[in-house]
Amino acid sequence: MTSHSKPNFYQRHAVAIMAVLVFLLPLVVVGAIKAKGNNRNDVKGWLPAEYPETQVYKFFRQHFQGEEFILASWEGCTMSDPRLELMATKLLPPPEEASRVDQPLYFKTVQTGPRAVDLMTSEPLLLEREEAIRRLTGALIGPAADGVAPLSADDNLDERQTCLVLTLSDLARTNLHGAIDQVRQLATDECAIPEKACISAARPSTMWRSTRRARAALRSFSDSRSWWALSSAGSRCGANCWWAW
Repeated sequence: MTSHSKPNFYQRHAVAIMAVLVFLLPLVVVGAIKAKGNNRNDVKGWLPAEYPETQVYKFFRQHFQGEEFILASWEGCTMSDPRLELMATKLLPPPEEASRVDQPLYFKTVQTGPRAVDLMTSEPLLLEREEAIRRLTGALIGPAADGVAPLSADDNLDERQTCLVLTLSDLARTNLHGAIDQVRQLATDECAIPEKACISAARPSTMWRSTRRARAALRSFSDSRSWWALSSAGSRCGANCWWAW
């Protein structure tokens, strides 16, 4: 005599279960796509607004995010170098003087180490000067001298190396050569900065040097070697190049 086992729950309701799964599948797919689209690892979402780090993060987003910029510095460009503010003012005069200045305005903002420290020690951050310099070290301000402990009594903060951060205006994007030439000319002619002592970095200045070297290569070689010179000039270019002017 043959015995038949009693069907379990899944066997009895297999058709209904499959119907429910088929019905829910599109909803699961749509939900997964939306979850993936909303899954952004944004620092604003997990850092409390009152944290000092959040304020510094907002400061840098306000001044540098999404901009094309040039970093310019020179040997002896320290926090106490008077040529730093002089050059910053000449590159981007105050609004009340801009209309009287007979030069193209290639830059939207000009930031320097001392200016950034002044901003961070004012509202809303109200940091101590030493703390502001510590946070800007490695970005706009250089490290302490070799063998000197950072922020110690032997660390002369006024002698720390710094730079200018120049964000390009729409005019500069259409005339990159003019923008770079203006920086070089103001540095050498009006700020008494030796041309050989100047350095700059960032993609716009790299692109400018690439074109300049390529043109020089084409002028220098009239035979097949010109192609080698052109490729050599271009191969040295990249987003992270540092070249002396």
